[in-house]
This record gives sequence, structure tokens and C-alpha cells, in this order.
Amino acid sequence: MIALEKGQYSGNKILEIIDDLFMTSVTSYSPTDFNTKRHSHPNTHLSFVLKGGCEEQKKDKYDRKPLSTTFYNSFEPHQINALPCNALHLNIDFNPLFLKEINQESNLELIVRKDSSLPFEMIKLYKELSHNDDLNVRGIEEIVLAMFSQEKNILLYSKTPLWVEQVKDYIQEYWNRSVTLDELSIVTGLHKISISKHFSRYTGDTITIYQRKLRLYKALELINSKQYNLTEIALSCGFSDQSHFIRLFKEYTGFLPKKFQKL
Repeated sequence: MIALEKGQYSGNKILEIIDDLFMTSVTSYSPTDFNTKRHSHPNTHLSFVLKGGCEEQKKDKYDRKPLSTTFYNSFEPHQINALPCNALHLNIDFNPLFLKEINQESNLELIVRKDSSLPFEMIKLYKELSHNDDLNVRGIEEIVLAMFSQEKNILLYSKTPLWVEQVKDYIQEYWNRSVTLDELSIVTGLHKISISKHFSRYTGDTITIYQRKLRLYKALELINSKQYNLTEIALSCGFSDQSHFIRLFKEYTGFLPKKFQKL
């Protein structure tokens, strides 16, 4: 097994910003040129798939799909087994000081597993990373500190009531149409005022924002599929018109849809 250096990856590093607490980088991978050797990294880190995907293995094999984030403990062995197309990954490498002063390793892993906002925040991080000015280091630090703050621990460690899971499941089933509070009241047996008042306590989002993020995530998946134009994506994801879709897409990702499509 290969022990890589801090901030070193098996792909081709094309962008990097180094901070006292962490390093952020973008790595590219090609089906004709990628490293299949088993390796480990000295620091806790995570990797987000912006484009492409791969088959990877820690103990067991798993697929890394577009918009997914994988968490790696320090010195955790892993390897890429297969790479069907060109891929682009966004990585955050946490220095030990981050784990000591900001948030511990187990909490970072929990955020990666449970925070539904993470894909949007990672795309915004990539957008900030690509800015070539004297403010991007501070901008990146602000985004990463917000993403992995201890305030999120309280939200994600809270025991989720059954009715919250019922609401989430129902919205996920009918994600491309407007779901009313009256419907959710019937599904859960709770008054709609209670649902509206307390849903954000367990998710960090109002019901409207939760459904909006779900639609935008579906739109990101469709853009990555390269099978549909933006007008078709906007309509199929429940947006009233393309201008509404473009405005919300930029608000949540920092990108115009056309720009993200060309990554």
C-alpha cells in the first residue's frame, strides 16, 4: 500500500488553496490514466464528485456517483477500481488543528452522511475556489467553517421523530409537484401548523426550502446526465419557467446552469 503525502491525491491536481486549518483542491481523472493502487492519506479528508464517477473500494466496493461525497478517516486504505469516464473531484483535507479547534472527525463524518445541503455547499466551494483574486482564500475559509461548524452537530445528532421522516419520504415521492401542508397533515396525523412550525428544527430547512433543494438536486442530476436541455430540465423539475430555475440554481450553487453544464 502507498502512503501518500498530505494533500496528495491519485488524480491530477489542477487547483489548490492551502489554509492553516485545511487544504482544498480539485483533481481530474481520466479512464486512460488513473492510479489503481491501494493507498492512504495522513489526514482526514473528503472528496465530492463534481463530474463523472468511479468504482472505489475501502473494505467493500462501492460506486461514487456525481454529486456524492465520500469521507475518509486518516490513514484509511482505499483505491479506485474502475473509471468509466473523465471525472472531476473536489477535495477537503483537514489538518489536525481543524479537528482540535473546529470539529472532531466523527462529527465531520456525520455531516457528510446526513447533511442534505452538502452538495450545494460543495458546488459553491468549487465556484469560490475557481475565483482568481485576493479574496478567495477568505471566501473558502468562510464556506468550509460554515459547512462543518459545531452548530450542525446539534441539528444532526437530534433524534428525528417519525413524522419528520414521513414528511421527507412524502416530499421525496412527489418532489416535482407542490406538496401542501394539508396533505402532510393527513400523512402524519399532525396539525399542519405543528408541521410547519417544527419541521425546520430537525432538518434545518422549512418545508418549502427542503422541496426546493430536492428539485434542484434532481436538476443537477439531469444536467450531469447530458440527456436533456435546460428548458426540459426546468419543466420536468417543477419550475414554473426557465428564468425562475436559473435564478434559484445560481442562488443555491453560485453557478448559472449553463456554466455548470460546461464543467
